[in-house]
Amino acid sequence: MTEPTDSALLSRRRPVVVAALLVALALIAAACGGDENGDQADASASASASASASEAAAEDDGAGGADDEETDTADEGAAGTREVETSFGTVELPTNPQRVLALDEYAAMNMLAVGIEPMQVTGSYSSLSSQQILADAGVEVTEQADAFAVDFEAIAAANPDVIVVTAESAFVGSVEPLQEIAPTVIVPYTVPWRDVIGDTGELFDRNAEADEIVAALETRIDEVSAAVEANPYSLSILGDTFGILFAVSPEAVLSDLAEEVGIERPQAQIDGETLEGIDTVIGISTEVLDEHDADIVAVMTGVFYEEATLLEAPTFQDLSAVQEGNSVIVDGDMWFGTHPFAVYWILEDFEGLANGEGADAIGDMDDVAERWADYQELIG
Repeated sequence: MTEPTDSALLSRRRPVVVAALLVALALIAAACGGDENGDQADASASASASASASEAAAEDDGAGGADDEETDTADEGAAGTREVETSFGTVELPTNPQRVLALDEYAAMNMLAVGIEPMQVTGSYSSLSSQQILADAGVEVTEQADAFAVDFEAIAAANPDVIVVTAESAFVGSVEPLQEIAPTVIVPYTVPWRDVIGDTGELFDRNAEADEIVAALETRIDEVSAAVEANPYSLSILGDTFGILFAVSPEAVLSDLAEEVGIERPQAQIDGETLEGIDTVIGISTEVLDEHDADIVAVMTGVFYEEATLLEAPTFQDLSAVQEGNSVIVDGDMWFGTHPFAVYWILEDFEGLANGEGADAIGDMDDVAERWADYQELIG
């Protein structure tokens, strides 16, 4: 049997296809060992059965009950519709969706950005910062027991009028059967950050809101660029997920932002070979860490990132940045995020580092509420 690649291992071992270490759908299918046509047929059958069960429940006795009220609300939101073009063909969406179900936190954060509050979010990315923001906004966040098994019955029971999923989610492979429950659309992830919010605005006819967010974040970019110009520095970005060590490649949105504000990167992180099927990261080992030194070295932490492997490596301790006290631990979930609040979070960290604040500049879970409030003030 052929040994699985690093990217295939990631798809099989992680609870989600996490932001940045993203696996092509073909690799996911190979790692799971399923028959694509058979799995799709099973998924479609499950979706049809779930949708039928939901419709039957809506027609059951008890007119005037809570379920009927939810159905009425969804119908009102779907009264007017508009057609949008997606990679799965033309989808007819409500012009004023009332019951938006997001199958991951990043999709939900993009919805919030354009002024649409999801009624329910599946916490499939284990994005703790996003979950806190959504919960504080009164949005229901549910846990996902299996990253690859869509709970069609629960989705149908929620009676959504729109289902939204992030492009690199493991759930993307179930979009067609999800369409049988409600119109389903994909919001982008591994594209330039302006396109993430622009495409989201286009999908939901919220172009003006998207343009305002881009303009506000560009204002912050100008401010951070000025801070970096006054105090220039180079930045190395490293991580470890399930024993796979990596550096962030130029293809990541995080790298785009660093370049946009004038932060230099180690040459090894510009020229390095990316992992198979994952163009946002470069595979490394502790033996080559000397090639990834910089003025500041950032190591990711979080639910899917283990910093100890790097921090405890003798070669890491030998880095000039570490010996000079210029290494920092950063929130991997936010640094690999591409929704507008993640972009804002990264810029805040970049500016603090330029201002010489070191580890004190780096946001963590204790800063989520304050940073969210500042972000909302920025975008108006």
